[in-house]
Amino acid sequence: MIKTRDIKIGNDFFDAISHPKGCRKLWIYRGNSKRDYNLLPNAFRTNFPKKESEKLSNLVGLLDNPPALEDAISKLRTTEDVKLFQEWKKRACNHLNKNYQSDLNDWELLAIAQHHGLYTRLLDWTENPLVAFYFASCSDPDYEGAVWTLGYASKLNPDECSKKEYYNWHGIRIFAPNPSDKRIFAQQALFTIHDTSISIDLVMKIDDDTKITKVLKNLYGLDRPFILQQYIISKAMKKNILPLLDTWGINHERLFPGTIFDDKTDPELVLITQELTEDYNKHIHSSPLSSGISD
Repeated sequence: MIKTRDIKIGNDFFDAISHPKGCRKLWIYRGNSKRDYNLLPNAFRTNFPKKESEKLSNLVGLLDNPPALEDAISKLRTTEDVKLFQEWKKRACNHLNKNYQSDLNDWELLAIAQHHGLYTRLLDWTENPLVAFYFASCSDPDYEGAVWTLGYASKLNPDECSKKEYYNWHGIRIFAPNPSDKRIFAQQALFTIHDTSISIDLVMKIDDDTKITKVLKNLYGLDRPFILQQYIISKAMKKNILPLLDTWGINHERLFPGTIFDDKTDPELVLITQELTEDYNKHIHSSPLSSGISD
């Protein structure tokens, strides 16, 4: 189940950015400017014909039928975002600083593409809870925000990443790129990599703990226990927390430094990313995909 908590500046705030005593899990954090945003990458966040909850209910009904369950899960996977990234890579690599171009593998390029707005199967997290509070508070002032914390045992190491293409990992894994991009370094960024259009927070709301465990194992390859918590940031707190974070050096200027892309071509890269993303959305909305992103 998800632990949800409203917090205020004071003890609640410092509790939220502190690890539980005696807990040796890896803790990562994500800030959402709107509390109702699901933990789902942009590549899967387009308007699917069937809602997440309906897809999840279908999976739960198949838990005692493993072959049918695996078939249903396979239909939730897609390769459309992989095609999008390959096209982005062909066009964007011409703008990479020559000092880095030969050193970056697809995992690292995917992280850079994500940070430049491309729709990918990555979901942004950070190892710094203050960064998460910044992203939860810096926009959408008329909405409550949220900081998610995820406690899990381990993350993919570089050797594991080098042995398998990113799109061949099934389920959810935590991935930390080499900080070759200044923005990734400044934000202490890391990612969860996903391959289906059902968000983990929705699974954690199932009212049967045994079913949660089975779905997590079959859909995401995750073993319990791990911890998922949500801290609600009120509209008033959004205004109050930004000056406090600024005194600790957490602000737009620090979190968005220059990138490994040449400054002169960076605007062109933005246009490339926007164009490809618009084409991706049109394709997703106009044609049924046999890979299962739609019915």
